[in-house]
Amino acid sequence: MRYKKLFYPEISSTRDVARQIIQEGEEECFVVVAEKQVSGRGRGKRIWHSPPGGLYLSIAIPSPEITEKGLSFLSAWVVARSIKDETAITPRVKWPNDILIQNKKVSGILVEKGKGKKDFSLIGMGINLNSRKEDFPASLRKKIVSLKDIAGKEIHSERFLDLLLDNFFHGLKLLKERGFSYILNKWLEFSLPLGEPIAFHAASRIIKGLYWGVGREGELYIRTTEGRILSFEEGEIINN
Repeated sequence: MRYKKLFYPEISSTRDVARQIIQEGEEECFVVVAEKQVSGRGRGKRIWHSPPGGLYLSIAIPSPEITEKGLSFLSAWVVARSIKDETAITPRVKWPNDILIQNKKVSGILVEKGKGKKDFSLIGMGINLNSRKEDFPASLRKKIVSLKDIAGKEIHSERFLDLLLDNFFHGLKLLKERGFSYILNKWLEFSLPLGEPIAFHAASRIIKGLYWGVGREGELYIRTTEGRILSFEEGEIINN
């Protein structure tokens, strides 16, 4: 798929710029990349802290036939695979699309829809490439990690971006040709280990149990402390 890349040293967020471009009538695929965001946003309208040293991007694709779920699992697999390709380190995916190394967050993903002349899917990614912990709020410093921290060397951001986008658009082709089940199996290669203790937030309640894998549609399974197997399509693992 052909696409154009738009680079910014600092913007409010790649999501805001991508939405504006879509509303102005763009009809083709494009990618917005920033070195720093001042108003980055994650799941549930949470602030996504985006200091220099990270890689922040939004991929905009005119693809009304592809579900947000499919893009979410695809994007998580792509980021995890790209990290492994670059560093030889195998990250873990916390359902559905947070990327962890040593139980610390190295990347987050947000998939949304955007409307203009065409319906677009927006895939926002933030990856801590060479981020410094001291540039994050104190409350987050023990919860995040950068690839530089783990690999022990500076990560070349342009090379990693090219690798990431090559993997993404190849994966998008596979999603269209082979379907969600193929991508899900790829995602499972990076999933948390079965039986991992987790706490899960769903519908204003906290459920503790063991990670019991995912179903054919990507739903999360939890084995509770009482031995029941519960299934969830929405919610968030809040620790592991």
